[in-house]
Amino acid sequence: MRIALWDGGAFVANYSHSSRAPALEELYNHGPHDGTLSFEIGDPNLKLESNNGLDFSLRQQNKWINAEANFFTYDIKNFVFLAPTGTDDPGSGLPIAEFLQGDSRFSGVELNLDLKASKYLHFLGGYDYVRAELKDGRSLPRIAPLRGRFGIDAHYKGFSVRPEVLLIADQNHVFENETPTQGYKTFNVTGSYIILKKHYAHTFSMNASNLGDEFYFNHISFIKDISPGMGRAVKFGYTLRFF
Repeated sequence: MRIALWDGGAFVANYSHSSRAPALEELYNHGPHDGTLSFEIGDPNLKLESNNGLDFSLRQQNKWINAEANFFTYDIKNFVFLAPTGTDDPGSGLPIAEFLQGDSRFSGVELNLDLKASKYLHFLGGYDYVRAELKDGRSLPRIAPLRGRFGIDAHYKGFSVRPEVLLIADQNHVFENETPTQGYKTFNVTGSYIILKKHYAHTFSMNASNLGDEFYFNHISFIKDISPGMGRAVKFGYTLRFF
């Protein structure tokens, strides 16, 4: 449902319902997993997962500003998740994690702003937060913490550069036997230069991440207890496209 409120402004509401059968690994895994570096134990008795979701949005779009505020809540019955047990498998030495399920609720907010200062300069901002809990009040594992980002988009003809600061808060809402993580900030820059021809285009790109070489742990990573996030990195690329 979309309702116009004023010039360029709108209210949007959406309801969704979905169902998902448990995946094979959630049902039958019983051994070491190289990707999660854990000894995973499935449950062949897992039930069908079903979800009822509500999304509400306020949007403003015109020549100078694109802004959006999204609010959402999802009620998930029999939500399947991989839970740490706090014990290690004696054979492999890996931590044991079990696939469990329970009724849960996800609620959160997302804010996005694109403010046009001039023909060649935009100011960008964003914020997102989600709270995910089982119906008994326990937090779910590996839920992203509050995040904010601020940056600019400067462009002229075929040249574009986008510096950005990413701010991540502490995550202390954790599941049993899960490790909390501290907040951090990173400074990233992406840039590109495009040479456009009639039937092809050259694209030169650059992606620089964590330029401050911040030491941090990504809370949504399966291996956050033993492996920090990537340090300072710069990547260059070239693409030739025909059309």
